[in-house]
Amino acid sequence: MHFQDISFGKGPKDPCPICGANIRLTEVEPHPNRNDWELNGYSCENCGPVKSLVVQRSVDDMPPLLTLM
Repeated sequence: MHFQDISFGKGPKDPCPICGANIRLTEVEPHPNRNDWELNGYSCENCGPVKSLVVQRSVDDMPPLLTLM
């Protein structure tokens, strides 16, 4: 069985859509309507803010469920 790790490829994994340089996660905000989602903002050091994604929060980051007795 053969495995290939794409991290050893040439160039950044998630390049800037404008200049092709590396981008990094710079901002994480709660979603305005959903507690189980968040907004992730990415920036390029050359171009500034270039991309944002709506992603589901990890289970570890979610507040505990309210239980009624």
